[in-house]
Amino acid sequence: MTTGPTSHPEGYQGALAEFYDTAERLLRAELAAGKTVALIAAGDPLIYSSQQHLSRRLTGDYPVDIIPGISSIQAAAAATRSVLCEDRDVFRVVPATLPLAELTAQLCSGDPLAVLKLGRTTDTLVSALRAADRLEHALVVSNASTPHEHIIPLTEALSKGELLPYFSVVLLPSATLADGVVREENAPAEGRVDVVGLGPGDAKFLTQDTADILAQATDVVGYATYTQRVSVREDQHVHSSGNMVKLERARLALDLAAGGKRVVVVSSGDPGMFGMVTALMEVLDTLDPQSEDAERLAQLPIEIHPGVTAALAAAAHVGAPLGHDFAVLSLSDRMKPWGTIAQRVQACCDADMAFAVYNPKSRTRPHQIDAFIKLLHHARSPETLIIKVRAVGCEQEQYSVSTLADFTSEDVDIRTVLIVGSSRTRIVAVGDRQRVYTPRRYD
Repeated sequence: MTTGPTSHPEGYQGALAEFYDTAERLLRAELAAGKTVALIAAGDPLIYSSQQHLSRRLTGDYPVDIIPGISSIQAAAAATRSVLCEDRDVFRVVPATLPLAELTAQLCSGDPLAVLKLGRTTDTLVSALRAADRLEHALVVSNASTPHEHIIPLTEALSKGELLPYFSVVLLPSATLADGVVREENAPAEGRVDVVGLGPGDAKFLTQDTADILAQATDVVGYATYTQRVSVREDQHVHSSGNMVKLERARLALDLAAGGKRVVVVSSGDPGMFGMVTALMEVLDTLDPQSEDAERLAQLPIEIHPGVTAALAAAAHVGAPLGHDFAVLSLSDRMKPWGTIAQRVQACCDADMAFAVYNPKSRTRPHQIDAFIKLLHHARSPETLIIKVRAVGCEQEQYSVSTLADFTSEDVDIRTVLIVGSSRTRIVAVGDRQRVYTPRRYD
């Protein structure tokens, strides 16, 4: 059993393969000598057992009989008098070595289950249980059916600082009531809305909080480009729509939640940065206080979960251009007139602060970017640094740093984020690479 680091040149899998090659060779030598060999496994030989690897190698060359055993799952259930499944229950056996999001999804099923392969995975399992709201129901049985058997609620073990050994089983018994007729999950569900940001592109920008929330969802609502970035299960429903119907999307999410669904509304980047949070609040703000809708929707649990916005991901590429006071603007005039946008650009320039610019150009607004550049030329020095990042967080990502004097609208589109430096933003050489930063102090 390999439980720590290995010096094998091919890593953990290489060490295992070498072990099984050696074991197979030793077994074949005994079998070729005409001996009957008993291969011993703890528990049942077909549940996470080394025997299966060797049986596969030998079957066909020698007769192999498998004798069933009593697994630690059954022994733990008997020790705790836990019902593993009854009526229409679906019982699951889950390894705690799964990635957190996948482990959380298994726990969110509501099915009775046993979790194996503990030890170093304990922290991940606890996080998943909390996200699935099942931590309080978890029982731990260590060394089941041995003289060292130990049974304790998981919350109590955690409060005492007890370590969970590898040979432990975490049980989440059947939720079926004593009469065997009604399941707890058949009670009226409490709907809720969670609004999350998926980050600017790559899955590495997805926060663990958002991954946990997505794993718990019954329904995912969002702009089609963003919902396509979500890995959904067969039992989850996706409601995709176009980019111009944010209010309708927000209303759909609220109606689904009012019907008992756990709804996740997805935005790119951060949901509060030109995202779906504002649309959701706007729908709630315009409800007639005396209407049935207001009474039905106003009490819904609504939580906002922050994400990594594109401006911060873009800034990280070059250093810290937003290291001092900064602003974030959008050049889109769908919700505000161009005159207002121009005033705000001028205000940022007058305040001599760095600022990020979203939505600098689109097919329906091809000329605003040139008007924006003209504003900068009137208000800022030609040496002002401009950072351009296109498709931030995606495979097609491109970025450049130039001065205002050299900056053009070439290659700028709706997926581009611009960062305009202040008069103090500067370039510093770090190794063989140039970095951009805005000093923290004003002398």
